[in-house]
Amino acid sequence: MIPKSLAILFASHLLLTHPAFAQAPSKSSPSPIAQSEPTICPANLSNTVNSIASRYNLQRYHWGYYVQPLAANTPLASYQGNSLFIPASSNKLLTTAAVLNHLGSQYRLRTSIYLDPNSNPQQPSLNVFGRGDPTITNLQIQDLADQLQQQGIRQISKLTANGSYFRGSPMNPDWEWGDLYTDYGVPTTSLILQQNAVDLVVTPQKIGQPPSYRWGNSLAGIPWQIDNRAVTGAARTENSIEVQAVQGKPTLLLIGNLPVGGGTTLNLAMLNPSATWLSQLQFNLAQKQINASQVQVSDEPFKLGQEVASIESPTLGELIKQTNRTSNNLFAEVLLRTLGRSNTEAGNSTADLGLRLVKAKLTGLGVNANGYRQVDGSGLSRKNLLSPQTLVQTLVGMSKTPEAAVYRDSLPVGGVNGTLANRFKNYPNQIQAKTGTLTGAIALAGYANPAQYQQLAFGIVVNNYDRPASEIRSAVDEMATAFLRVRNCP
Repeated sequence: MIPKSLAILFASHLLLTHPAFAQAPSKSSPSPIAQSEPTICPANLSNTVNSIASRYNLQRYHWGYYVQPLAANTPLASYQGNSLFIPASSNKLLTTAAVLNHLGSQYRLRTSIYLDPNSNPQQPSLNVFGRGDPTITNLQIQDLADQLQQQGIRQISKLTANGSYFRGSPMNPDWEWGDLYTDYGVPTTSLILQQNAVDLVVTPQKIGQPPSYRWGNSLAGIPWQIDNRAVTGAARTENSIEVQAVQGKPTLLLIGNLPVGGGTTLNLAMLNPSATWLSQLQFNLAQKQINASQVQVSDEPFKLGQEVASIESPTLGELIKQTNRTSNNLFAEVLLRTLGRSNTEAGNSTADLGLRLVKAKLTGLGVNANGYRQVDGSGLSRKNLLSPQTLVQTLVGMSKTPEAAVYRDSLPVGGVNGTLANRFKNYPNQIQAKTGTLTGAIALAGYANPAQYQQLAFGIVVNNYDRPASEIRSAVDEMATAFLRVRNCP
């Protein structure tokens, strides 16, 4: 199973009021159901978890867990806790811990428009310089246009969208080809609009005819070429519409059946986000009677001039909450590269510099550098490897920092919000944990609040399974709820 598609945000105020940003208590009262279930002595926890694994026949697969009290230095229980697993999106715990520890929760990403100091003040040349803000929508671009209008600018000789802030490829070379045209595998660029994703709205026609389609944002969708091989089917037939990319070409195959009376929306990656960003700004400027004679996209560094307009992202704490609560891949990759920009080491790839600094920051938190190999910020790559112990060391290490509450509150809350909204409903607020899902890989790592025991950090990962992901997830959830039943025994 691949991560669910993420909703495009249409205004920054939606980010600030999104349920993902709701504050969650770090320690909650135990639920009545949790109190009524049989408790487990610490010495018996391993047997309990192993019996759960046996009932789900997990011994056929590669699985492991590690659970440790926050105040302790040794595990309460563990099975293959030092073995390496594909972590899926639990990898985001490492990225967000490092960037929060290094930059602090109040850091913001600024997008600026600079005046070229060598240009004519009456018809200036302007450089738009993005720093990877992933929350920008058309409303923020309209704000920039308003600021330029208020500056009295009416004619722009040259308008350049500069994407040089993040160096290196916007696509991770270790991601699978099938992920690269999806809205969860979008490019990570210095200038980001609508999370670099675009909707393709598909509508049925007469039976036997190809369905029609339109782009939710025509400026974003224009670079894609659509080879429409889909067909409109009879009512109540299966909706099997999907797209497939043609390797090496800006072409998408639209295939499958779309029944009469229905319709569907496919969420896809923008092909050229920087050019789309520039087109949107040019359109908004034209609405204010500001003409740009020449427009271009450039990745070449330039000399910063006077800043004539700017916008800022929500705080880093809010961005991290969106990253972990909704498992947003783009946000995680932006955070990794933002960290890389603060790395003073030499290197051509901002992402690689970010990975080096992640390792340095995690080592400072007490995480064993030999317990993981990280190749991206999000966990979408299958080349990421880490141990359950690494997850727990990260969680424990962050619990001892000044940003502990921000980090913990960024995690989905069981039975309440984020990717755990529909899990642990009988234990609301008792589990705060990051989920992870790829085909053949499921993970859950976070904090557990037992009613009669101290707070715990845990990591559970299952790899190489061949059954429905829902069955494996049930086993993982049952293990996590076992942690809630631990109590001190005489």
